[in-house]
Amino acid sequence: MTLKSPRGDISIGAHIQGLGKPHQGRDILSNMFCLCPNHHAAFDLSTMALDPETLEVYDLEADRELHNKGPIFLHESGHDFDSECLRYA
Repeated sequence: MTLKSPRGDISIGAHIQGLGKPHQGRDILSNMFCLCPNHHAAFDLSTMALDPETLEVYDLEADRELHNKGPIFLHESGHDFDSECLRYA
């Protein structure tokens, strides 16, 4: 989903492994990816997840089945993810 503003598209950095208790994730670039505010909230609420093997995003419905699975888009300059953070998520 793309949210627009007069100054451009809106995205925010989401921590793959949350900061602070109980997650104890690190505030480093390899523990982050950019999402729109709505999908950031869904990720934080565990209704959306990132598959650590395929880097595909999927929605978790109340029945905890996978829905709307699709790849994330990686910037052409590259972005390495911390494998420990990916496994945690």
